[in-house]
Amino acid sequence: MVEWDIRKLQILRTLRERGTVTATAEALRMTPSAVSQQLTNLAKQVGVPLLEAHGRRVRLTDAARRGCCCGTPRRCSSNWSARKRG
Repeated sequence: MVEWDIRKLQILRTLRERGTVTATAEALRMTPSAVSQQLTNLAKQVGVPLLEAHGRRVRLTDAARRGCCCGTPRRCSSNWSARKRG
C-alpha cells in the first residue's frame, strides 16, 4: 500500500485549478522548483506520468485529472492503479 502525502495531492489539485506551476507556487507559498519536484515525486510514487510538457507550460494527464477529482488518497490509489493497468 502506498503511503500518501496529502500535500502532494494538494499541489496537484492547485495546479489543476491555477493552470501554471508559477501560479500554483504563489498560491501555496512555495517556489516553482519545489512544486515541480513534489509533482515529480508524486508521479514516481504512483507510477504514471502526471504532467505533459507543452513548450514552457505543463498540462495534467488524464491520470492526473482523475487523481485530482477522486477526493481521497485511497480512491486516488484505485484510480491510478487502474490507469497503470489500462
